[in-house]
Amino acid sequence: MNALISELGKRLPDRWLVQVFLAGLLWSAAAFIAHDVGHAHALDPRSYTMVTRDLSVRLSGSPSSAAAILLRAVALAALAAFAAQAFALGIRALSLGQWKGIAAPAARRLTRIRRSRAEERARREAPDHQPPAVYLPQRPTWIGDRLRLTDARIHAQYHLRLSLIWSRLWLILDPEIRNEVRSTQSRYEAGFIRTAWSLPYFILAFFSWPYAFISILVAALGWRYTRAATMGFSQMVESVVDIHHSKLAESLGHPITQNGMTTEIAGSINDLLNKGA
Repeated sequence: MNALISELGKRLPDRWLVQVFLAGLLWSAAAFIAHDVGHAHALDPRSYTMVTRDLSVRLSGSPSSAAAILLRAVALAALAAFAAQAFALGIRALSLGQWKGIAAPAARRLTRIRRSRAEERARREAPDHQPPAVYLPQRPTWIGDRLRLTDARIHAQYHLRLSLIWSRLWLILDPEIRNEVRSTQSRYEAGFIRTAWSLPYFILAFFSWPYAFISILVAALGWRYTRAATMGFSQMVESVVDIHHSKLAESLGHPITQNGMTTEIAGSINDLLNKGA
């Protein structure tokens, strides 16, 4: 699943960079306000009115003064955008749950806790049914497990390996379906960026304390969006495989019979795509 995300990421348009920069401009305006209002008058509405009025006067003044303010705002916006993108990479790495080194013991403990809770929930919902071990949590994070589960579910149903079939499957998809997949991938990636903006806003809390609460709100909303986007992306990938795996098998010279995808056909396809390795 990670290889699939990387492959799709190469094909994503760069419009999200524009969105990140626009968010940076918004943060830049908030930085000006936080710096001028400070801690003492953070809850005084008149302070915000005075700051915005003073800024509008300075912008309507001499061209050189207005240009200097705008250049400073653009520089701050670019700096904040780069910081948010870097922070998003860290959040994404943690979210995937592939923790190593000194974080490995914590990963194992969290994984055991999540698996125990999943088993208990399964016993309550269906006492006579034990879910397959591969469907139980195997990573310390929900997002990492949901992406891993996509590959596991496809293999359990069709005996196919997503890492092998996806690039070939992509070639036979209609442009409309490709755009839908790209759209869900874009929302998935944007979720980490949204969450990452909590860091630049937290920095503003050192100048005006209410921004600490704004940072927490941004992080909570971003994380909720990211989880929903992860679910949507995983379901989209599964849907594409569900609908088009038979077409892929036929294209590779292994048409599916009325018995559906058998282990023999799937094994031949996996062996073919893996070049006998």
